[in-house]
Amino acid sequence: MKYKVVDIFHSIQGEGIDVGREVVFLRLARCNLACVWCDTRFDTYTEMSLYEIVEKMVALAREYQVNHAVITGGEPMFRSHVDLAELIKSLKEAGFTITIETNGTIHPFVPMDVDLFSVSPKLKSSGNPPITPDVLRRWCTRGDIQLKFVIADLEDMKEACTMIKFCADEIIDYEIPVIFQPEFSSNSYTNLMGWATECLGDLKLDMNVFFIPQVHKLVGVE
Repeated sequence: MKYKVVDIFHSIQGEGIDVGREVVFLRLARCNLACVWCDTRFDTYTEMSLYEIVEKMVALAREYQVNHAVITGGEPMFRSHVDLAELIKSLKEAGFTITIETNGTIHPFVPMDVDLFSVSPKLKSSGNPPITPDVLRRWCTRGDIQLKFVIADLEDMKEACTMIKFCADEIIDYEIPVIFQPEFSSNSYTNLMGWATECLGDLKLDMNVFFIPQVHKLVGVE
């Protein structure tokens, strides 16, 4: 089997609850959405075998003494789930813990030994149709996810909080982290806390809510 690989590289995780963690990234090509602010090109990629991917990731892991891998895109779930599960299995056998970054529109069709699914539903400001509420709720019945919303303005926050309220019981029961991340060009970070309080009210007290900027962009790394 061959995988369409945009890049394999070492960096820090700049988003979510693992922010600042040193990782090896595997960026796969292809996506089922088209975000207006997306900064990743998918038209240039290399077809690599499973062995070639694992070999390169292990070499980087040994060079930098890292044991966590992040599979990102693109949309990692927008491909054969059997092939993706095989890749995950091989990376686990090589000693990695694994995060998959996904927009949440596609659920795993087969079991995947993933430590964390970072689910980032796209809002209307991204230029995509909103995620179906029941699809998001299904993610929230798992204990291995974080929810991450990219917020540019108050309308984004209202939309995100509507989704959160729909899944509130599951988010609270499974203690799912909820991350509000400012859209990098919007300068909205200082407003996020007030907007979240306005939109969530007392429900915010029952959830693990975080306000985390894109740290990798702030410090100038990939």
